[in-house]
Amino acid sequence: MKYKRLLVGIGLGIAGGVLLKRKLSSQYVQPEKALKTVKPFFRSYGNVTGTWINSEPKWTSTSVHEGDIYEGGFTIDDNGEQKNFTFMLNAENGELITTHEI
Repeated sequence: MKYKRLLVGIGLGIAGGVLLKRKLSSQYVQPEKALKTVKPFFRSYGNVTGTWINSEPKWTSTSVHEGDIYEGGFTIDDNGEQKNFTFMLNAENGELITTHEI
């Protein structure tokens, strides 16, 4: 019975350690969360009808930002007119870096 408790304790300790390591080592904002944070900005241009975001961060160097980014886009319905926008988000904190209308 003592060995069973010992093995259960060791197993729980290892599992907890692995989960904690994964949580602490994640240095990027989840792309879906980042997309949700910038969606209100694009709603100010009209009704958002479509969104996309690359889920893998990409390193870039621009005049505004150097580091890992997410790229994505929005489709807006502005009084019946479809407008497409692309954007870059800082992958570490989810901040909107740039946006361009296509």
